[in-house]
Amino acid sequence: FNVYTAGITSNQLEAPGRTLSFADDVLVYRHGRDRQEIAALVQQELNRVDDWCSEMNGKIHPDKASTLWCSLNNHVVKAVMPDVSIAGKAIKRDHVLRYLGIIFDRSLSGKDHISRVVQRSRKGLTALKTMAGAKMPQKVLLILYQAFEVSVILYGLGLHCQMHK
Repeated sequence: FNVYTAGITSNQLEAPGRTLSFADDVLVYRHGRDRQEIAALVQQELNRVDDWCSEMNGKIHPDKASTLWCSLNNHVVKAVMPDVSIAGKAIKRDHVLRYLGIIFDRSLSGKDHISRVVQRSRKGLTALKTMAGAKMPQKVLLILYQAFEVSVILYGLGLHCQMHK
């Protein structure tokens, strides 16, 4: 599927930002200081992706899409932002966006993603404690810890570190 959809990202328009895809998930992001310019660049890229999908007999579902405006300035984040659309239908604006299991929030703090990781990690630790109490061999507990706890903690950590550089 990624080979088939390579055209989505290989012909992306020049702009500050990127278009990413993994399987049927596509992320278009642009950055800058001028909201109108950013929205125009995103709209131009969405139109290009929609055209590509039409040529390849594919379809984008606007109801499954969402827009997240991010800024370190709270006034900007809460302000009215320009709409972008797919096939003439405005995309809903959200306060968080999930992409490949990582939760992005509008202030780029990562707090929602970190809260989810902590919650999942606590559940995993509780399960491991239960198994340890049932005299599960330490070798098995270590394998489970690495598979379930370490993977949950590390997933998205590199991205989070890159965001704060």
